Amino acid sequence: MNQIVRFHGTISWQLFKRPQWKHLGRRLLILLLFPLLMTGYTYWTQGTLTSMLVALVISSLWVPMMLVVSLFIWRRMYMKTPSLHQQLAGSVSSEKFILEAVTGRTEMTWSQFVRIRDCKDFLLLYHGPYQFNILAREFFESDATWETARSVALRDSAAPA
Repeated sequence: MNQIVRFHGTISWQLFKRPQWKHLGRRLLILLLFPLLMTGYTYWTQGTLTSMLVALVISSLWVPMMLVVSLFIWRRMYMKTPSLHQQLAGSVSSEKFILEAVTGRTEMTWSQFVRIRDCKDFLLLYHGPYQFNILAREFFESDATWETARSVALRDSAAPA
């Protein structure tokens, strides 16, 4: 039986920002390790306590600056992408994922997704290493329809979760 679960909604700034953090994933760990790596490199090349402390302080200031820059870039991307502000509608079935907006229609079979990332309140449906669709719980009428759509996406996709 091919059950079709329909959804609709709009991507808010809060909804857009959460998947960006999830997508950042392990790269965030690398960013947080940057001060330790720079301090170790400084010790290896300079070997003085003063140069190590300077490297630690400067590289530690770099981390929050990069996070702020990331937020700025995401906000700009959100504000400059008109399709994110439009009403979306679509459906999830065992055969395909359909997303419709004023700007166009996307219809993809589950085999076209290279990865599906299951988060608490949304799914990231990757169709490339850095390209994904957001399927959020808030797009569905009830928790039951969300769970049905979520289970269909996770079950019928050949992509790793």
